[in-house]
Amino acid sequence: MTNYPSESSLVVNATQQQLSQSPFTAGVAIAPSQREEAEGGYDIAFETASRLELQYKAVYSEIGDRMFRRGLTLDAAKFPFDGSQAKSLLARQTGPGTAFYALPVVTDVSGLGDVLGATVFLDVVGLWNLPKAPGDLQEYTAFWVPVNNGTPTFSEVYLKDGGVSRYSRPRAYDRVEGQYLYTWSEIKRLTGATMIGVPIRTDGETQTTAGYLDLVSFERQLLHSKLRELTLDDPRSEETEEWDLISAVSSEIGLRNIQVGETVAQTRPERTELPSEVRELLNNHRYLLDPKFDIERQQKAVEAALVSGSDEEGIEIDYAGLDPRQGSRHRQYRFLTSGEQTDEVLTVPIGFA
Repeated sequence: MTNYPSESSLVVNATQQQLSQSPFTAGVAIAPSQREEAEGGYDIAFETASRLELQYKAVYSEIGDRMFRRGLTLDAAKFPFDGSQAKSLLARQTGPGTAFYALPVVTDVSGLGDVLGATVFLDVVGLWNLPKAPGDLQEYTAFWVPVNNGTPTFSEVYLKDGGVSRYSRPRAYDRVEGQYLYTWSEIKRLTGATMIGVPIRTDGETQTTAGYLDLVSFERQLLHSKLRELTLDDPRSEETEEWDLISAVSSEIGLRNIQVGETVAQTRPERTELPSEVRELLNNHRYLLDPKFDIERQQKAVEAALVSGSDEEGIEIDYAGLDPRQGSRHRQYRFLTSGEQTDEVLTVPIGFA
């Protein structure tokens, strides 16, 4: 049995490499405690700063000659996929370029020295373009990353459809579009240009951006134990039908989510304002240039995260579906990256991780 590096080992080494190899003059990585997630503030002494959310996964199997497309076989690394976690990520994401799966093709400890170079970063919004709706994401069982001589191709990631028993059939795999996949060097460059991540403070500004403040406020609402009362302006009676309640809650949360995303998007520069090398890079990730905010789609994602099951007697509403603190599998690693150092301190509420 192969002893693959654990997710914790990957995160520790990736963090060290992010901070030491960053293109910026300083950087911080923050993994808040549960108390800090809800209440914390951090003194960030940078002219610019952005927040990325990275959800790491670890390889747990390798296989050769996997047929993802008819007539073509590839070697591949297999990563766990949790449908309930994916639903939570989709329900909470506030637009493109803010949250990523990190899939490091590191199969033994010798690879820990360059975790970032072996990692495919997958924008969570890429899950929207899969054949399955958010409510059916639990039908996928694993991420598969094709490799060439032990190195990921970076252009392909597949999800295995658990409803197709034969692993050897191409129809058993759904492909994530290449525009949603990144190398670490692309992540660095686009973060520096504030085209991904949530800007906390932009160059020349002394205040926290409106988008970041709105995001943290939104996250704190989702963490509140009285989610029903917080999200409904008109609290319903105990006789309210469960589906009516779910509809009201998902509509309100979905709307607030979209509003935050639009505010964050307004802080990003126009294409014409970007350096030529960044404009060229965006040709491979064009969805960042014209972010889509679909309120109906977002509401369905929220509903999928809240409804954990149903039967003839009714539905089961799980408000913890939007709370990443409920179990380690829902926790995300926050990476704050920065630009130039400054003497002017900005206290930043971090939200949850």
